Amino acid sequence: GKDIFNNKGFNYIRAGFSFSRSGRQAKQHIYPHWAQSLSAIYRHSVSDPAYRKFTANSAWYFPGISANHSFVVLASFQKRDSLPDIYSNTFSYSRGYDALSTRQMYKWGINYHLPLAYPDLGFGNILYCQRIRTNLFYDHTVARARLNAVLTDIKNRSAGAEVFFDNKLWNSLPLSFGVRYAYLLDRNLRDPSVKSRWEIVLPVGLIPN
Repeated sequence: GKDIFNNKGFNYIRAGFSFSRSGRQAKQHIYPHWAQSLSAIYRHSVSDPAYRKFTANSAWYFPGISANHSFVVLASFQKRDSLPDIYSNTFSYSRGYDALSTRQMYKWGINYHLPLAYPDLGFGNILYCQRIRTNLFYDHTVARARLNAVLTDIKNRSAGAEVFFDNKLWNSLPLSFGVRYAYLLDRNLRDPSVKSRWEIVLPVGLIPN
């Protein structure tokens, strides 16, 4: 795109922290019964204009109805300047939507994880399938933006389900992937025709850069 966009470089300061606390977990538990995870990142450019962005994400784990069930509450917050967003997106947006990045956003969500089956099947010493599990979720995001010169709170809510396959590659490397269906309860601003969405969920490190 060198004939379309001008090269632009800038320097910025990045500061952050992360905290996690977890109890002991049995092998058949999807997540620990009691655990907390919190991370925050602040980025500020040292050149003009002063681009700045703060993002925080948290997860709170609780026991479910059955011994191997897990109830997880997610919460996120973002605040940044009103200039075009030049930083990578680390905000956990409502699933199924084309993510927005506005001057202020917050999100909360609930997840209920439970196992469906334990196939205990292997395929030629290549892939071993340990467990099939599902997650029922609800996400609620509010993004504050200026629409038609009016400061507006945009609500993006979704509900749906995920099915994950917990495997071991070469009988040693943990590998989980899944399928997600999300039903959009509000209008998707970037693609209003989308009312629901199917997605393939892959681990971050599966496909090399």
